[in-house]
Amino acid sequence: MKIKPFTISENEKELVKSLLQKITETKRDRFSVVNLETIYGFLNKKEIAFLKKLLTLNPHEYGFKGEFFGIDDVPKDLVEIEGQKYEVDTEEGFAEIGVRYLPKKVYKAYTKMNDAMFNDIGKKLLIASGYRSSAYQLFLFVWYLNMYEFDIEQTVKRVAMPGYSEHCVSDNVAIDFITTNGIPNENDERRFEDTKEYEWLLKNADKFGFKESYPKDNEFGINYEPWHWKYGIMVKNL
Repeated sequence: MKIKPFTISENEKELVKSLLQKITETKRDRFSVVNLETIYGFLNKKEIAFLKKLLTLNPHEYGFKGEFFGIDDVPKDLVEIEGQKYEVDTEEGFAEIGVRYLPKKVYKAYTKMNDAMFNDIGKKLLIASGYRSSAYQLFLFVWYLNMYEFDIEQTVKRVAMPGYSEHCVSDNVAIDFITTNGIPNENDERRFEDTKEYEWLLKNADKFGFKESYPKDNEFGINYEPWHWKYGIMVKNL
């Protein structure tokens, strides 16, 4: 049976722009800990219908080979992380990361690993992104879809659909790291692979239960992301 291609009409493309504006005007970081119904509460019927249509998209038809984890409830033991700052070349000299979240056991493992890294090389890693609800993951997917001019194949390579993202798996959530001097950044994300922090992670992260999810030429059809590490592997030695 021939699969009917997923299409996005010109009217829906215009709808996306208004939808993104509405969500961006709110405290979108807080969407990391809400369900889809909360997101729908900010939108009109046409916008909701488009998002529900988007959730029917099968990323495996566009080259993604990752696992479907399902859409879980938001964990009740999330640790709220605030006040993270990294260096930038501005008058203030720093930028602050918004509120981020991790399940308690992942936060404890991250803290132990960060302390060990500091003891070894005098450096620490910040959390650029931790736990995300499926609602927030859907917002991200729409944001990148708009950025890539509605090229679904390119979008799927850059960000996972809700249900397929390691950031949404409460027991084995992934962390996107950023160094205290702001690497990776939008201008050159892959610079992270040249840092001492990344070198340390490659040698030691498995001792704390973390594994690099998307190395070069990975099997999942995802862009190389040296900063993206998933928690939940068997700890070798602590």
